[in-house]
Amino acid sequence: MKRHTFLFCALLAVSLCTPFLTVASASPLIEKINFDASGDVDLITFKLNSSNLPQTFALKAPPRVVFDFPGTALAKGVKTNIPAAGKFIKGVRSAEHQGDKAKTRVVLDVATDEAIDFKQDFNAETNTLVISIFALGSKPARPLPPRLLRNRRLPSLFWGRLRMQAKPHHRSPPNPRSP
Repeated sequence: MKRHTFLFCALLAVSLCTPFLTVASASPLIEKINFDASGDVDLITFKLNSSNLPQTFALKAPPRVVFDFPGTALAKGVKTNIPAAGKFIKGVRSAEHQGDKAKTRVVLDVATDEAIDFKQDFNAETNTLVISIFALGSKPARPLPPRLLRNRRLPSLFWGRLRMQAKPHHRSPPNPRSP
């Protein structure tokens, strides 16, 4: 009789815990962050477990590019400080922020004062987000890896333009009434 009671309690405990384990494994995660620099493009690759895309903005002093992944955590073993010797990026830092608006913030420390541009490509099949950083006005000279060429491109809303210069150049539009 004691054996049946123990078996019943064990099955009850497993059945009650299973929904919580399923929910925990389904939460958005950044599984891996890689940096690759060669040529005229710096690449940062995020391996995600879902299609949770970041909100992006730039800070000027010191120059940084910030990616906020809302409701996302870092998987166990993900490096939080990646030194980078790229043409445009000198380091990649990440941290989890707790609270009402929980998020994982990834910061790219910019290594140059020249104006830069970036492009985000998301592969929905592999949940891989690739950030290409290159000089403003140029196109990435290096093609993306073949496995990423099948990607679904993000709309132009996800293209970013960053001016990291101390004095941005503003040009007035030409006056149509001038001779």
